[in-house]
Amino acid sequence: MFPRVMMGLEKFHLEGVDGTATTWEAFGKWYGEKVLTGTTILPEETKTKMKVLVGDEKDPIKKAKIIYDYVQKKSRYVNIAVGIGGWKPMLASDVDRLGYGDCKALSNYTKALLQAVDVSSYNTILYGDADKANIQSDFVSMQGNHMILAIPNGDTYTWLECTSQDAPFGYQGTFTDDRDVLVVKPEGGEIVRTKIYHDKGNTQIGKGTYTVNENGDFSGVLKIDSQGSQYDAKSRVETLQPNEKEKHYKEYWDNINNLKLGKITFTNDKENIRFIEDVQISASNYGQISGNKIIFVLDAFNQYTGNVNRIRNRKNPFQIQRGYLDTDEIEINLPAGFSIEFLPQNYELKGKFGEYKTEIIKKDNNKLIYKRSMLLNNGKYSSKEYDEYRLFMEQVSRNDNAKIILTKN
Repeated sequence: MFPRVMMGLEKFHLEGVDGTATTWEAFGKWYGEKVLTGTTILPEETKTKMKVLVGDEKDPIKKAKIIYDYVQKKSRYVNIAVGIGGWKPMLASDVDRLGYGDCKALSNYTKALLQAVDVSSYNTILYGDADKANIQSDFVSMQGNHMILAIPNGDTYTWLECTSQDAPFGYQGTFTDDRDVLVVKPEGGEIVRTKIYHDKGNTQIGKGTYTVNENGDFSGVLKIDSQGSQYDAKSRVETLQPNEKEKHYKEYWDNINNLKLGKITFTNDKENIRFIEDVQISASNYGQISGNKIIFVLDAFNQYTGNVNRIRNRKNPFQIQRGYLDTDEIEINLPAGFSIEFLPQNYELKGKFGEYKTEIIKKDNNKLIYKRSMLLNNGKYSSKEYDEYRLFMEQVSRNDNAKIILTKN
């Protein structure tokens, strides 16, 4: 959208290392032969330890999984970007001895350990950021701010984020997913796309129940199962301090005043890359008392409360970088001695930006089942479509805020 100037050198000299870069293949070959050469040497003792660790395992991916687990338990991330250190990793033997390194050092160290058990892997240069950014593939130059490791797996790659002590094996979170990266192979560099998490795979499934009593007080339990890119956002909650966890949930459920957290348990299924939260919550005065009536919002657990700014005469296009699919099924227990005066209607909304649907099933006088699904489509959209998107999200917000009215018998 805006002019940008990039500069690159066909021939360069970097702290005693001559280089040339006219193609990505040549650049990758130079980087592998002149910068990375000699950095993966390990003590024989460490090599033997890795062979013992993998034992009789023959599958390269399974061997890599064992090695990755070892690296996560042994090492920690420390940023080192001084001089050629911004490009040349620490020696693998130093990382092995010290137990720390930056992204280059830890990726290179993991590569060295994999070599010891006959598993091939490639250093991979990219832009790491929650906002997707590509290596500019049509302009050969020094680019990128991060390094990961690529293990060939058939006609694709298994990607390893070596700076993380808790990421599941082969999982790419929102820091490195769906972007062009430079894979450095012995025969030269190659531009490759990292893993794409599709909208319908970025799921959050909510199942739970809540009760509103005759005083309008709320109590509920909810199980939230998150996968795909939503796993990345949710699994971080597990590592938060108690006060930070409380802050997180109070912000997540900012639609519930006077929120009190009960028991919270987490299940981090790294094998299937699923993060499950089991949460107990309560709140006083969730239901508004008005004479002999109680009024409250049905959608307590997953209400869209944001808004999209109105921009008149918008000039620029916009992008939804990641889509998602949320589905909820909530059992609602109403107070005894009350009848339903008003119940929101079922609602459905479909368009280019996604699909939204709610359904309310009356089980008996005091029990409802509330179902909600929300699919948001990623994509690039023109400036003319912005108002349509804003109205789509407004309709979601308005319906999520639909209230039930109960009258005392």
